[in-house]
Amino acid sequence: MASLPETQAYAEVNKKWKATVKVLLGVEAGNLAEYRDWLSRRGSPRKTLHSSASGKEVIFAAEDYPNSASVLAFDEVDFFKPYSPLSINDLKDIDSLIEAVSSRAAFTGNVILGNSKFVEGCANLVDCFFAYDCERASRCKYIAHSAQSVRSECLFGSSGAGYSSFSIRTSSSIHQTRTIEASKCDHCSDIYFSHGLVGCRDCMFCFGMKNTSHSIGNLKLPADKYLQLKAKLVAEMGQMLLKEKRLPTLFEIVSQAAPDFSPMKKAMAAYPKSQPKTSDMATISKAFSETTNVVLGKPRQNIPKYEKWLLMHTRKSEPARSCASGAPLLVPEHTDFLLMPKDRLVSEDESEFLGTKLALTLSDAQQLSLANAPQTLSKIAYLSPEFNVGNCRNNPFCQITFDSTDCYRTILSINAKQSGCNFWCRDSEHVFGSNEVRWSEFCLKCYRCEKIQRCYECDSCWDCSDCLFCHNCENVRDSMFCFNVKNKKYAIGNVELPREKYMEIKKAVLLQLNVELENGSASKWSIFNIIAR
Repeated sequence: MASLPETQAYAEVNKKWKATVKVLLGVEAGNLAEYRDWLSRRGSPRKTLHSSASGKEVIFAAEDYPNSASVLAFDEVDFFKPYSPLSINDLKDIDSLIEAVSSRAAFTGNVILGNSKFVEGCANLVDCFFAYDCERASRCKYIAHSAQSVRSECLFGSSGAGYSSFSIRTSSSIHQTRTIEASKCDHCSDIYFSHGLVGCRDCMFCFGMKNTSHSIGNLKLPADKYLQLKAKLVAEMGQMLLKEKRLPTLFEIVSQAAPDFSPMKKAMAAYPKSQPKTSDMATISKAFSETTNVVLGKPRQNIPKYEKWLLMHTRKSEPARSCASGAPLLVPEHTDFLLMPKDRLVSEDESEFLGTKLALTLSDAQQLSLANAPQTLSKIAYLSPEFNVGNCRNNPFCQITFDSTDCYRTILSINAKQSGCNFWCRDSEHVFGSNEVRWSEFCLKCYRCEKIQRCYECDSCWDCSDCLFCHNCENVRDSMFCFNVKNKKYAIGNVELPREKYMEIKKAVLLQLNVELENGSASKWSIFNIIAR
């Protein structure tokens, strides 16, 4: 069978793949397609449905959308399509509203925004060039099989990489260049198979180290000795990649041998005792009350009562314990954190402490290979699911936090405050129960939105305010149950109404939602279930 012709996106990305492998491993790699099975395992949610209009594949960067819903590709949407007026006298509650708008509602995938060109098999990209099989990326170029990437180039099989370049199978790392199998690294370069490094360069098989260089297995070496051993290890990696079309992951390597706890236990005897961390829920509870009052018209006081509902369309965390101290930990459902072997987990502070105390001997470093790495690293390889960068204060039960304060049970808070039960809350405040909301405030249960205010159950919306149950809307104000539309105000089902009539219907909708929340701990209605066929 003749092979399909290469697209321009794949052809250019393929060139950069080969160049990146040459830089990192010094070998001439095969075509990108030969390594797809290895690179595409990036732990990122994605769902493929088929367009109700054309039947073509439609990619969503989330799994929330029901199989039974009407679906459109982004290039099939007519944002200015005229709609017939609704019978407004029949619009009395949420059920009647859903019935009235269901025929004009559809979920939209294959979303490519901004100045993006030469992309293939992608969704939720903004200002990206030459992207292949990626989702949730912004201002990137030459990326493949990657997700949650920001301002990066030449990324392959990576997830959660920001401001990075020339990286393969790298996760949850920022400001890095020339890395392979780097996990949770910050401001690093020339890193191979390492975890939890900050401000490091030229390191291989290192864990929990800061501001160091020319190290193998946490052992700092003279530069010439390091380069000699690096050349041997890189040659072995290159040959394995050519032969097997993959390399082992860092977590696979450290999972293959039981931990040798004796050096760690000896080192922890000198671990400085610290006061237990305390948290103040008062500020967070007040923010939740203010948010529900602004968005739904009635304050709610008890976050734990509504926690399961708030977390429904976000990401979860799994409980664990430190193997060093027994302290409780939370492992986030993000990138590859859940693949960390549970018997090697420690807190972030413990990881940084052990990074200064545990190292291979010179003999071990000289004999290190991919074959013996599991056993050799068994006494130094400890991993932390915690990641805090910058000014982080009062963030109980949060994981992966950058310059955020007063956040609760959130995975990936970036410049966020007074928010809770979110995933990837960035540059926002007073946001609860949301997933990938950025530059927003006073939002409740919103998803993949930017620049929105006072919204409830909105998905894939931009620059909107005071909206309920809306999807793929832009510059829409004071509207409900709108889909794939722009520049509307006081609209229901994409049709504008007189303000007085709109406010009357909105009052009835809010009353119904508040009765549900008063009598229970959740509302049964979600943007994801109101248009299922």
